[in-house]
Parts: sequence; structure tokens; C-alpha cells
Amino acid sequence: AETFKIVLFATALCLTFYGAESTTVEVDTASPVFITSEKFLSWTMDAGETCRWDEEKSSFFYNDTIAYLAQQLGDSYFRVGGTSEDHLEYDFNGMAYPTNIQPNCQLNASIMDGFIHFAQKVNWDFIFGANVGTYRENNNVRIESPWNSTAFTALITYLKSKYTQFPMIGLELGNEPDLFLEHYNISVSPERLALDFGVMKKILSSNDLDQIKIIGPDVATLKNYLGPFLQNMTHASLDVATWHFYYGPGSSRPHGLDWHEFNDPDVLDRFMSSAQETLNLSTAWRAASPGRQLWVGETSSTYGGGTSNASASFIAGYMWLDKLGLAARLNQSVVCRQVLAHAKYSAIGYDNVPNPDYYTALIWKRLVGPKVLNVVNGLTPARVLRTYAFCSTSTKGAVTIVYLNTGNESASLSFQLNEETQTGYTGDLGVYALTSFPGVLTSRSMYLNGNVLEITEDGKVPQLEPSVVKGGSVEVPATSYGFIELLSSNVQACA
Repeated sequence: AETFKIVLFATALCLTFYGAESTTVEVDTASPVFITSEKFLSWTMDAGETCRWDEEKSSFFYNDTIAYLAQQLGDSYFRVGGTSEDHLEYDFNGMAYPTNIQPNCQLNASIMDGFIHFAQKVNWDFIFGANVGTYRENNNVRIESPWNSTAFTALITYLKSKYTQFPMIGLELGNEPDLFLEHYNISVSPERLALDFGVMKKILSSNDLDQIKIIGPDVATLKNYLGPFLQNMTHASLDVATWHFYYGPGSSRPHGLDWHEFNDPDVLDRFMSSAQETLNLSTAWRAASPGRQLWVGETSSTYGGGTSNASASFIAGYMWLDKLGLAARLNQSVVCRQVLAHAKYSAIGYDNVPNPDYYTALIWKRLVGPKVLNVVNGLTPARVLRTYAFCSTSTKGAVTIVYLNTGNESASLSFQLNEETQTGYTGDLGVYALTSFPGVLTSRSMYLNGNVLEITEDGKVPQLEPSVVKGGSVEVPATSYGFIELLSSNVQACA
């Protein structure tokens, strides 16, 4: 195959800006280094919605505005899970199934039908997280014991009787089991959980549901749980290995991250370190079957619900966009954003108005394809100017550069298509430069090429048009991030 490189060159504009360091980024386009899922960017809602069902039923799950905004995001997985999933008491087929400890809330047929209604209305693939934490055989949850699958079996029986086509494409079992002992005084070891997953597999097989993806273990920590769990899952009871990631605690927790840390390169690098660790811990498990995948099964900016003055603002987009770029480059097939709506760290606010991260996701979905290209030195720690490269999904043969300028100086970017002869790319660029309200990085307002993004008077998302720049170079603002599409690059690997 032809070796074809694009060089992204950033320097100060000689007439206007002085002192900015030149940065050359090479992108090897000979062949993709990884291909993500078509549903790479996906979404979650917390299982705790069951506790607020009377309100959330109308404001989210049966809400036309939310449905419209979700539909604009295209093909996605929709995962309902989270901390509350292991505290839900099931009530199906006219029978309640008590948990070992006092449940947070109840999951019944009406609520489950609401989850399914939303997923089907927006045409997303539904994934549900089942309770493994407080459905145990031994009433003393401090003592290690097998999973009591009776309530789960009742759920499967209900779904098969209600729906002609089974309404889920995947099932999880438990949320962050590595924290059960610390948080809830429940003991479920990785070895024990692996056996529980085997039980789930048998139940699905006995119901002719072998096509359903088995997904887990949705851990918050890696080395002490994910590794041992996967070592016990070399059999065919797990299709997707999932892990959760947050950059640190939110404002509701001690030592929460402050807003100015949201675009600190060292903080952004925390995801890179964790993603690399998942690759190492899952090597043998993935090698045992070529179809196995790693997913970031739940992620946002900060845990504990987010950071009040930052997680719904422009500056949170550094964490969001950098994570997407790194995840794709580090062989993560899917990233599930916690949560779609109605939280401090959601993409859509409590008022059903998009936050900045929604618009970033919308542009990603329209531009970025599943083929990932290698950026030379693109995994170097502490990068102030961070770039990732992909085959475009909107233009055949084109390359999309994802950029994040964490610095306080603008940068002039130019592109070279042939490093050996120093022939610069002179074709058109489609530029999507995203900025905050001037001088306020914690603003909820986002601007695309200087124009504020907001829902139109008739309730539609705004036009997301690029600024077309001729000549192959462009100046991007300080403290900005966005996308640059090389419209006429004609890369063979992206054809």
C-alpha cells in the first residue's frame, strides 16, 4: 500500500502573533490502526431514573424534545445502568422479588416498557444492567455467595412474553462490583462474578437468546478486579469487557476537581494511562476470540454527579473530545457517555436544552468515521496542542483532524501531504472551531466559528456548517477545540 502522510503544522502567524511554538504532527494514512464500532459514541441513562419515574417518564422517556435531540445523534447504544441497578427490587409477572438489603427503588413492567419505548423511538440499541449486588443466595451479603437469578429470570420471562422481538441487544450484570465491599458491605469477588456471568449465559441460552451480547464487568478500578475477572472469563460467557472512567471527584466529593483543571494536559492524560492499562489487562482475553471488544462502558468528566460550575460548560468539552480521540486510538470500540440528560454532567440539561458537549457529539457523529489513523507522537504526554486523525464519514477519501488547543495562544495550522518533497496541502479545509462565550470557559454557551449554537425558534438543532478555508492552512483560536476536514485529501485508506 502507498505510504501517505499528512503533516499538521502549527506555528504563530508572523504578522499578528509572536512566540508560539511550531508543532508538526504527522498522520500515517497508509492504513487504519484501528476500526471502532459504528456506534462508537453512545449514551447512558442512570438506573436511578426508576426512583424519579413519575417525573422522568414525561420529562425524558416520553418527551418529544428529548427524542428529537437523541435522534439527531444517529446510531448509538443506549445503556441503562449505574449504581442504582444493584439496589433495584424487581416486580414482574405479578410478583415482587425482595433484595437482600433495603432497595432504593422498584423496577416494574411499566418502567421497563418506558426504557424500551425510548430506545425504540430513537432507534438506539438497548442495553440493560441487571442487579447482581443485592440479589445473592445468602441473606448476609457480607458473605460470598452465588447470584440469586430468580428475579432476572422473571425479567426475561416478561420481556419474551411482551415483545415479539427481544428488545435488548445486550445485558450487563452489576455496576462497579469492585466497589461493593467499600460502599455497601457486599462481597462479590471477581472469581465469583465470573461464575455469575456463566449463570446469566445459561439462562439466556435456555431462552434461545444466544444472540444477546453479554457485557461487563463495568468496573471502576482496573488491576485488582478487571484482570482477575477476565482471567476467569476465557470461556464464551463474555462478549464485551467494560470499564468506567472519570478524571476525578466532582464538587459533591472531597478534593473535587476545579474547573481550571478540566483542560490541564496532565489531567487529560489520566484517561490515556487507564486505557493503556485496559489493553494490557485484556490481552489474553481478547486474543482468545477475535470478536471480543473493550468498551468504556460509562464515563463523564467527574464522578459523584459532576462538577457544578464546569461539567455542563464549554470547558468540559476538553475532557469529552480528548477522551473520544484517545479511546479510538487506544482500541476502545465504544464510549458510553454518562448521561444523555438531566444531570450536572449530562449532554442535555435539566431544561432539555443542549449543553456544549451535545453539539461536540453532534459534529463528531457527522464527520468522524470508524477508521482511526495514527498520529505520530500523538500519545506523547502533556501535549498542549492535541490532535487525532480519522477517515471522514461525510466525504469519501477525506481525513478529519480532531484538535484541542489547551493553550492561551492561537495556532496557525497547515497541512503537508508529502513530507519528503515538502509539498504542502493546498486544498480546501472544512473548519469547525468551537469556542466559549468570550473569556468565560465555564460558559454554557458554545460558538461555532464565532456563531452561537442554540436551538432554533422552531425547535430544531442549528445548521452546523464549516468555515471553508482555501489554501490549506487555518488559524484556530486559543483555548478552543474542534474539527478540521481535509476535503480533497483523497486518501486511499479512506476511500
